[in-house]
Amino acid sequence: MEFFGNKPFTQQPERAISQADQLLDYKSWSEEDRKMFSQLRMREEQALLAQDYALEQAEERGLERGLERGRAEGLEKGLERGLERGRAEGI
Repeated sequence: MEFFGNKPFTQQPERAISQADQLLDYKSWSEEDRKMFSQLRMREEQALLAQDYALEQAEERGLERGLERGRAEGLEKGLERGLERGRAEGI
């Protein structure tokens, strides 16, 4: 069917529209269709939860690495400043 073209319809659009409406009506689905949709939706939800968890874990690891790096750099700079101060004071 040419819904999006500037051409005349080759089929009756009412039939296609009514079929699409039936597909969107959850109550008209068979029990098998409902189970299949439910399983697909559950899998999608599980995948999204797993992705959220992975992102949280990655963020936590990144923060930990940043803190470790910051501590190491802080200690290094502190030691350098202490040595410089000690040399300046003649210790």
